[in-house]
Amino acid sequence: MTTTHDFPHNSPAPTPSRANYGFALYLASSTAFIVFCFWALDFDKSVGTRLGLTYLPQVYWAVALPIFVLVTIAFTGLILYPSINLLSNRPFCETHVAQPTAQETLVPPLVSISMAKVSRRLYLENNED
Repeated sequence: MTTTHDFPHNSPAPTPSRANYGFALYLASSTAFIVFCFWALDFDKSVGTRLGLTYLPQVYWAVALPIFVLVTIAFTGLILYPSINLLSNRPFCETHVAQPTAQETLVPPLVSISMAKVSRRLYLENNED
């Protein structure tokens, strides 16, 4: 008795739900960027006061937060992630890392063939003519 199940396979193909999430994320990020620019460029807080916003953080944070985010991303990608990868490897002093002894070499070592042998093989030998 065999039963078949029609489970959906994961694929990167666009689906309606994935498109909806992408559109919502696009709208949210665009709105957040516009609000951020409004907050950063409204120096005298005149527009914010007319809208009833009595308290907004200092403009210092408009520069400090993006720099903090970029430094965090750079630290994670350039220092933390490679460090974790190096820690998960074997130490360099182990003999298995330096030269694998259990494996036979499948490719013969590279040798230099003299020009006389190459010329003789290519031009002088007749192969069943």
